[in-house]
Amino acid sequence: MEGVLSALKEIDFFPKIEEKHVAKTSSFGGVYSILTSLLLYALSAFYVFEYLNQAWEMTAMNDPTRDKEVKVYFDVSVYNIPCDVLTLDVLDVSGKHQSDLSTSKIEKVRLDQRGQFAGSWYHAHVQRRFNAAKANEMKKQVEAGEGCRVRGEFLASRVAGNFHLSCHGTELQMLAAIFGDIRKVNVRFD
Repeated sequence: MEGVLSALKEIDFFPKIEEKHVAKTSSFGGVYSILTSLLLYALSAFYVFEYLNQAWEMTAMNDPTRDKEVKVYFDVSVYNIPCDVLTLDVLDVSGKHQSDLSTSKIEKVRLDQRGQFAGSWYHAHVQRRFNAAKANEMKKQVEAGEGCRVRGEFLASRVAGNFHLSCHGTELQMLAAIFGDIRKVNVRFD
């Protein structure tokens, strides 16, 4: 028994300092050191085991809402293209295609070349037919690097699909008067 107590004294991580600054160990300190070491190793092993053996739970459930459509919010800035030719199109895999979507919840504002407002917000409107005066005005906007910020919301079906800004709602003659060669339109997005 004396050999065990002296061995425990050698293991003691927390020696006691007496007034004479001599390190003394006790058998209680050795037992305490062994127990804390075992607890440390056990907890470390447990956490490593838990980390390596994580259980993944996959669940699937039906959407409890009865809405067949979801509200989509967007805010897009486009440069080098006038607001008056931009339209919003929504297309989904079920075949639903909403072209030239113009609602009271979609707004546009002109931007200068630095992205600052160059006008006030107005509801989506598309210049569809050729108008020489309007075409010249929009051509100057494009040459100045002006753009358009479009924001708003629309309802889309709860199926895969996309929405995009386009200018196919405007006659080709109008687009040609604005851009020159409509196959080479340089547009930048934010």
